[in-house]
Amino acid sequence: MTQEAIKPIPNPKDTLVCYKGGGYDGCFWEWNYFLFDGDGEFHNIFSSGYAGLDTVEGALKLLADLSGDEDGKVFITDLTSEDDIMEFQDDTNEGSVIGITKKVNEIYGEEKMWWECDYCKKRVTEGIPHGYYCEGGIHISAGKKACESCDSQHTCFRCGEFHEDASDANVNDEDNCIYCVEDKDSEE
Repeated sequence: MTQEAIKPIPNPKDTLVCYKGGGYDGCFWEWNYFLFDGDGEFHNIFSSGYAGLDTVEGALKLLADLSGDEDGKVFITDLTSEDDIMEFQDDTNEGSVIGITKKVNEIYGEEKMWWECDYCKKRVTEGIPHGYYCEGGIHISAGKKACESCDSQHTCFRCGEFHEDASDANVNDEDNCIYCVEDKDSEE
């Protein structure tokens, strides 16, 4: 997602665009996404509200005049650049990274995008957001991304609780977490 000196993109290909779209009741705006695939075909991934772009004409108009975007309304990811893909995952909320990656790969019919698991650091294409926190009392966001393997390793099989430290999740032969083992011991 490049923000410095964005230049117009007249014939976009392999280009993922994140922009400030419209919103919904209680939200003035939210991040929206569209894609121009390797053949230059437009795909509306997510558009909402009054500023959502759901046509190729609207998308091309936005890309033709990026010079006035000093306040960070548009972010471009070149899907042929590993650096851009890493920047996308670093600058985008975890839930969106997981969902947008999945949708882009569905459109391409192959693994074009990936993200790095915050626990094992492997490049993956599917997983689960974790590490939820509150943003100002009005929004809850995930702070981390876990691949399916790490999600399983960090989750207690008895209560389903996810633990940041995998050693807390499965502490005995029954794969119970530290809290379930304590509860079980107190029941006996």
